This record gives sequence, C-alpha cells and structure tokens, in this order.
Amino acid sequence: MSHDRVFKFGGSSLASAANYRDVAALVCQSEVKWVVVSAAGDTTDLLLALAELSIQANSPQQTQSQDFLISQLISYQRGLLLFLPEHVQYNLIEQIQLDVCDVILKEGVTLDEVVALGEHWSSRILSAYLQARGNTARALDARDFFRQENGQFDAGTSRTLIKPYLGFAGYSVVTGYIARDHAGQTVTFGRNGSDYTATLLADIIDAKDVVLWTDVDGIYAADPRKVHNDRLTEVSTHQLSLLARLGNPIIHLKTLQPMLQSDLTLHVRQTDLGFQSQGTRVNRHAQQQWLLTNTNLRRHLVLQDVNQREKETILNAFTSSPAVLVDDHERIELLVEEDDYARLKPFLDTVFTQRVKDEGQAALIGVVRGKDSENQVFDALSTVLHAQAIQSETKVLKEIATDDQYIWLLDAPCEPETLIALFGCLPSQKESIALVVAGIGQVGQTFLQQLSALQANWPNHSLQLVGICNSKQAIFDKSGLLIPSALSDFQQYAQSYQPSDLVEFCHAVQSKHLVFFDLTASQDLPTLYPQLVEAGCHLIGANKHGKTQPIDLEQTLQECLSNEGRVYLSNTTVGAGLPVQHTIQELTETGDRITQIQGIFSGTLSWLLCQFDGQRRFSELVQEAQSLGYTEPDPREDISGGDVQRKLLILAREAGVPLNISDIEIDPLLPSQFLNPEVTLASQWDDIDAWILSLYQRANRQKCCLRYVGSLRVLKDGYQANVRLEMVSRDSDLAAIRPCDNVFQIQSERYAENPIVIRGPGAGNDVTAAGVIADLKRLCHQI
Repeated sequence: MSHDRVFKFGGSSLASAANYRDVAALVCQSEVKWVVVSAAGDTTDLLLALAELSIQANSPQQTQSQDFLISQLISYQRGLLLFLPEHVQYNLIEQIQLDVCDVILKEGVTLDEVVALGEHWSSRILSAYLQARGNTARALDARDFFRQENGQFDAGTSRTLIKPYLGFAGYSVVTGYIARDHAGQTVTFGRNGSDYTATLLADIIDAKDVVLWTDVDGIYAADPRKVHNDRLTEVSTHQLSLLARLGNPIIHLKTLQPMLQSDLTLHVRQTDLGFQSQGTRVNRHAQQQWLLTNTNLRRHLVLQDVNQREKETILNAFTSSPAVLVDDHERIELLVEEDDYARLKPFLDTVFTQRVKDEGQAALIGVVRGKDSENQVFDALSTVLHAQAIQSETKVLKEIATDDQYIWLLDAPCEPETLIALFGCLPSQKESIALVVAGIGQVGQTFLQQLSALQANWPNHSLQLVGICNSKQAIFDKSGLLIPSALSDFQQYAQSYQPSDLVEFCHAVQSKHLVFFDLTASQDLPTLYPQLVEAGCHLIGANKHGKTQPIDLEQTLQECLSNEGRVYLSNTTVGAGLPVQHTIQELTETGDRITQIQGIFSGTLSWLLCQFDGQRRFSELVQEAQSLGYTEPDPREDISGGDVQRKLLILAREAGVPLNISDIEIDPLLPSQFLNPEVTLASQWDDIDAWILSLYQRANRQKCCLRYVGSLRVLKDGYQANVRLEMVSRDSDLAAIRPCDNVFQIQSERYAENPIVIRGPGAGNDVTAAGVIADLKRLCHQI
C-alpha cells in the first residue's frame, strides 16, 4: 500500500495572495505530494453570477453587467498572484483571460463548465507558488481521470485513468469539486465537493490519510459558538456520518463514504495554525463520542413508496445537507432548507406525485449516542427538553430514539439555553489511555510502582497498561495488564520479540490515546520513534538518545509528530524531575528568546566535586561513588563529560538552536591521557590525584570551587557551546549546591539581568519516575 497523504485546502484558506504563499510554505514543510484545492475566496460566487447572466437574453445592460463581473473576476485573480515573479503573473493572467474567452463567453456553455474554472485557476496558482519556492510542481485537472455518471463515482475507471499520473516526484495540485461523465461533459460533486475529491483521490491512490485544512481547529461535540466544549481529538467515521445525516454541515456525508469500509484516516486542522493545529482525527476505529447538533426551521417532508435509487436521487438533488429522520424500506423522512424545497417542489410534485407529504416546518435537535448508553440518558434529555419547551412556549412535535441516535422535532428553533442544558445531560466519560512501557530497570520499576498507587484516582482518564518490554523480551496484551502485578507477570509470561513486533502491536491497539514510554538507555530504540508515532503513539521518554539524534532525524521525527497529531515529552532527559525543559518551552512559546544556558548537569560529577575537599584522595571518592551506584560500571563514562554534552544538546534544541552533538566542544573532567581504555584507572590513580589536587588548591587560593559546567551562549551571528571543568566563584549559583544537585541558569531577553535558576536533585530513581508521571499528566491535559 502507498503511504501517500493528501492535503486539501478550501476557498477560505486560499482567499488572498498571502494565503497562497503560506499554504505553499505549509505544503513544503511536509512530505505530502498530493494537494486538492477549492476555488479561491469569492471566485465561485463571481463565476455563478456570470453563468446566470450568460443564459439571459442579450441586452446592453446584460453586456455591461457581464463586463463588470469579468473585470472583478480577473482583478481578484490578479491580486492572488502578488507574491509571484512578474513573468509568472503575466503568464497566469494571460491564461485566465483566455479561459474567460474560451469558456465563459462561449455560446451554449454549461453552468458546471463555468464554475469549474475556479478550481482550475486555483490549481495553477498554487502550483506556481510551489515552483517559485524552487520545487517541482504540476497542476492537474481532475477531469482527466475522475469519472462520475448519474451522481455515482466510477472508482474502477478513475483508478485506471490516474495510473499514468502516479510516481511523479514533485507536488501534484489537483482541482477539487469537478469530474467528467463518460460522455466527456464536465460534472461537479456538489456541496463540499472538494472535500469529497480529497477522500476519493486518497482512496484510488491508496493513501493512508487526508488532511482537510479549514478555518476551524477540528470537530466539536456541540457547536462551540453556542455550547462551550472542547475540541474532539478523535471521532469515528460512523458517528460522524450519523451527524452528517442529521444535517450537520461540518463534514458532508459523501466525503465520508470512501472511508466507511477502509482504514483511511481524515484529519480536520486549522490552516492559520499550521502544524501547531492538533485538529481532529476521523477513522472507523475511534472511540465513540456523544455528539449534539441542531438545525433552524426547515421543511419536514415524508416520502412514501420510494425505492433506494429514488432516495439517492432525492438526497443528491438538494444543494444543502438534508437531515434524514427516518429511512425505512420504502419510506424516508427529511428536513430540508426552505430555499431547497422551493427550488425542488415542482420536481417533487411531478416525479413523486401523491407520494410526498408536507408536514410543515420543524427544527431539529439530534444526539448521536456514545458508548455505555442507557435509556436513562434519553429520559434525562427528554425531561430537560420538555421542561425548556414549556418555559419557552415551544412545542415538541416528535421524538425518535434508535440504537444510534435520538431526535426531537420542535416547532421553533432551539434556544441556546436549552442546548447548554441538554449538553450537560450527556455522560462525561473517562477516556481510556493505553500505555506501553519499554525499560524495566530501576527507573521503569519505580515508575510502575508510582503509577499503580495513582491509577485509581487519575483524573479524567482511565489508564490501561497494554505492554511491557526490555531489549529482549516483551509481554503484550490489548485487553490490558494489571499494573500492580505487571512486573511479576513479565517475569512469568514475557517472550522474545523483534522491534517490528513492537510496532505491529502498537498498530493493533485500537485506543484513542496510546502512549509509548522509553525508560531505557538504548541507542537503537529511538530509531523506531517515527514508526511508533505513525502507529498512533504519543512519546514520553527518559532516554537521552531519543533527543540527541542527528538534526535531520530529529526534524523528521518532529514532522512526523506534527503530521500525526502526536506529542513527545522528555523533561526527564535533563535534570530528572526538575522542570527545565518545560521552562524553556514556555519562554520560547510566549515569544521570549533564550540567550544563554549554563549549569551543572551531571549528578555524578556534582557529587564528586562537592565531596572533594583536598583532604581525601579523589580516587577514593570515585571508588565510593561507584560502590554507591552513582557512576557507570566504568567511571570513565561519567568522567568523559559525554553525558553532560548530550544534555546541553537537548537544552539547546529546546531553545531553538539546531545543534548536532559535534557542535559542542568537550573537555573531559580529566585530561585525555587518563581516559585511555587500554590503561586501567587503578594504575593511574596517583597521577590523577596529584593533578586534581593541584587544580583544587589553585581554585581555593582564588576563592573558587571546581565545577563541571555545560554552557550555551546564543550570539547574533551564531553560538558558543561547550562542556568543561571550570573554576567558579564561591558566591555563584553554580557553587551553592549539595552533592548530586543539578543547577540550571537560563538567561533570556526578558530575564537578562536576573536569570532564572532551577536547582535540585538531578538524578535518582524516585525523582526521575515522578518526572515521567508529571509528563504523563501534562500529556493528559493536552489531549
């Protein structure tokens, strides 16, 4: 299967030259190769006005109006080209003027042919903006490969016709909304046709997902303009299709049709926010949600003795989305917009004579049922609605309850207060979060112990452990593991596995929220992060290697996280549980600029240098630290300074400085001649002790202390980054620490004179595990 992704941009996202420029930049930040576009801004309205004029009798007034509209149309298109090179602008305007002559002014032109120009121009313009950024791009007319007959999309023929267009290395910008019939005539997909184009295109090229870039940041359980509620992170395709059948306009039913029997995922995200927009994911495996919708007054129609084909003809005939109240065998009940009804009444009266009954006007309140639904929910909603109806002198005309939804018809639109009261009756369900933990060493064991104590009272979410693994063995269970007995279950039931098994299992976990914890020190596991994110995982890690990969791999991971709407939290990679990374993130996210970071980042080296007072031999302290478990089995790994170098790299990247590990100068705590792995430390202790004692005595004479310091300075034209042994003044924040403490000084433009100082234990199983718990709580707030 192809892993192509399809982006779709609506008219509001392409309403100005600045919009086109920003959309081109957004496309270039991703790996997407297929883009579907609507007509820009007011283009379709102007084309419709011109089409209406073209069918009127010729008159001086008609010609004058036509000339005025053509002038407006071309002027608007010219304004969209503002940020393109002049010769490109000239060529595009020349093509647009030719289209006006060849199509709009052509005798006998159809409405669909005129309206199709909007998408055609939009495709050309965005393609030009992508080319102007140095990319290979082409504008594709969907009529060259999309076929539709009598309102039915011909997927087989379309799949065959598109094959010659596959494999193109650059960007393909496809016209939305339009296709051809088998006779070669232009046809359109109707309302929300460009959204439908995007899901159809994704289906026939075997893409994995579609992103609809819009002017809203996702889908809500109720209209956020009327009822305060949070954006849904995920909703099922089936439930969204039920919402669409109730007349809700957020996503048209036909847009969802290619997804109902496939694993295609739809993302609804806000263009203005770019990849910062988390949006809403739509797929058929999502957890069920309670959804509330309502309509204004519409015409209530009942059609009897109609077959399935006639039902489809009726539904496709309406411009706006009708609400389907009942669809039983040969009977269908609809709520349709008054304008639509007035336009189609002659057709209905002629074709469905004596089979259409006008029940008058009605407004709808609909609820799509979530999981764990009981009849008392319907009873509670009905009680509130009837009470509110009496108060507002509104009559409840009809009630319908099915396995999937509740419907009420009223003789007047629902008041906002009623919607708020109804929304308050919907069950507030704890969302389930599935957890996979890699690493069951001391930190991993402590984390599971702390999590077990907190699980029962975890707010707003239920925690479900579904997997544990170390480097060789794993225990995976989609139905869940008991956290208190997880470690003993691992000892008894764990089996060998391959990395691909881990990724495959995460794909198979059908949970709205899946979190992968990397509590290992593995250098190899972080290479799986992009695959795990694509499998639906959020990431929480204490593994420094996950945050110190080469910058190109780091950028690939960040793009993957953004594309999948997932989060990577790693505060414990530096400072254990101290809020160092969070502080840097909050400063930069609020517009501050980090100018300097320095501090003591190694608890081991902190302990050694705080304990060394010139009286005891330094070698004795190293051996004591080793016996206490403060150092690695070979202390040279700590003394080399590599751990401090990695931590400084992590903080630099958090501050927006894109360094690689080789960009940070490193001087080990001891000179390199003492770190030769072919020579034992024991044979060099006398020389090491003498060397470090002389440094200590010199620092003491200058009223200074020895500290191993990491330092980053952000300059106007670059940066300075190094880790090394330094003499620091005794009254410095870097001197006033306890053994094992870390200290971080963060200087920014806002905190230039008085830097932020964070000090505390920088190592330890308890504080590190607690920091991982804090990251999980932070993630729960974000989702």
